[in-house]
Amino acid sequence: MTKHVANCLAISRQMVLLVLITGLVACSSERKTYEYTVIVSGGPSGWPVWVEEVTLNGDRRIPGGAISYGYDQTPPTGGRIVIDPAPVPERVEARWFSHREQKFYEVSLPMPEEFSETVAEWFEDYPTPKYGHYFIVGFSGKGQALAWWRASCRDCAGDEDSGFAAPVIDELRAEAANGDPSGYQAQVQHYIDKGVIPAPAR
Repeated sequence: MTKHVANCLAISRQMVLLVLITGLVACSSERKTYEYTVIVSGGPSGWPVWVEEVTLNGDRRIPGGAISYGYDQTPPTGGRIVIDPAPVPERVEARWFSHREQKFYEVSLPMPEEFSETVAEWFEDYPTPKYGHYFIVGFSGKGQALAWWRASCRDCAGDEDSGFAAPVIDELRAEAANGDPSGYQAQVQHYIDKGVIPAPAR
């Protein structure tokens, strides 16, 4: 074998090794995804909200809309949004309007440290598809926000474990935000006419 051929083979081996290492690094840096449903709750009773936007991890937008219930229940309930398999939420950002206060609120909810590891354990203990997993976020007309995780058995019988529900963020005060409430006056009047909220004091 000539020196030139030997050098070429050595370079080829190095290139193959580099490609393998690069592939391993890329795979290890990819975030694992999970099958879960997002539930958006509002209220509590007498404090309806309009959720303008909810964003998970800065790039996944979740629809909101009019929500008037679920915030004060244990666990919270609300509208369900089915999403494609996604990484564990690390941060939730949201903006909503309180019809009763006629104010806008914004919040950024950072999930606790090691939340990803906790969720991974929950999926091991309560595997899909037997269990459905739900990430619950709630936005109050009083300017507060919360987050829960729930796993519920879809086909359990007898003494089988039916699942669990656990608070992730008990409650966090949101920041009042700028906004023009005039666009919501028709909805505000609707809730007043229905007796859901009191008419503003004059």
